[in-house]
Amino acid sequence: MPDPSDFGDELPPDNKTVGSTGHVEDHNRLSRELAEVQAVVTDIVNAYPRIVGTVTQESNLPPVGAPGQHYLVGTGGELWGWDPISASWKSVGNIEGPQGVAGTAGTVMGILSNGDTPPPGTLTGTLWFEADGSAPAPDLTPVYVGGAANNGNTGNLTLTWPSAPLTPQAGDIAICAAICNNASDLLTIDAGWTLVTSSNHITGSVNTKLWTRTVQTGDSNVHVFNNGGASSTRMAASMMIFRNVTLSSGQPNGYTYGTDTTSAASSTAPKVTPSADSIVCGFWLEQFPGSTPVLATAMAVPTDFDGASPPYSFSTATTGSKVGSVAAGYDLTVSTGTSRPATGSTDDWVRTPTPGTATDKVMYTVALAKAT
Repeated sequence: MPDPSDFGDELPPDNKTVGSTGHVEDHNRLSRELAEVQAVVTDIVNAYPRIVGTVTQESNLPPVGAPGQHYLVGTGGELWGWDPISASWKSVGNIEGPQGVAGTAGTVMGILSNGDTPPPGTLTGTLWFEADGSAPAPDLTPVYVGGAANNGNTGNLTLTWPSAPLTPQAGDIAICAAICNNASDLLTIDAGWTLVTSSNHITGSVNTKLWTRTVQTGDSNVHVFNNGGASSTRMAASMMIFRNVTLSSGQPNGYTYGTDTTSAASSTAPKVTPSADSIVCGFWLEQFPGSTPVLATAMAVPTDFDGASPPYSFSTATTGSKVGSVAAGYDLTVSTGTSRPATGSTDDWVRTPTPGTATDKVMYTVALAKAT
């Protein structure tokens, strides 16, 4: 290492005049002085204390170090540094202090686009995720989340909030259809659902409704009411929940319905033609007009609705002669401008066994636009 005491020993005198001899040698002297200063500065920078790694114990330190090099030894925070005078490692001491007081947990507020900053007024301590600019686009393939079906002679029908095959999450879309044996428009649902259509579709003795809802955090069991729950009647309802589909002001991309008042086992599903990339789902609802019923024990869904597992939910119950049945199915194949279910004998809802008497049946087909 250069000796700082040598600084200035070659500085030229300042009594020369321009053009006098010795200028070249003076320049050389200045260059040598500057080189000495530069060497000293370089050694100082290289000797600046820095932690270059960790080892489990002292014996694992490198055989030779360099000025300024330090290692953390063990797990207790003991720092060792290289001593160039003794050419050995020396313990500097423990640099790990006592455990501090735990800070307040941060709150994750949302996800920012790549390069964005939190909005003005954001509180100190809040956390934000920033999207990786190279991250792939999210998978927006439509998914069936879960569903429920129920019926009975009641004024308050409960649909249990599903937990399989997936757990519903905020932003999912729920759709519910219900039927009741009441000529008056007394069929309602929990607050927060949007009515799509309501009609006494058949003979004036049966009321049906179709609703949608964007799922919110904390949603739970759904309740369908007749006369606010004050009057019992035979009711049936079914709900399905989908992910990566959208609504427009609470309305689906399209819907249609059909009716059947015969004693046949088959009921043709109505057709819907989506105007945008959409999935299609359907409901079948049945009420007996009051005679002793032949209960439905199984349901064959339209072929277009038969590609999922389970392809439908089915429920039937009776109290004396009062009965209601409901089934639901869906097709996650994205379609635009094509009528579905496909026309033909395979587009029928088929109950087992035949009802044995004329029943009141309503079928809904609904298109839900794919999220983009």
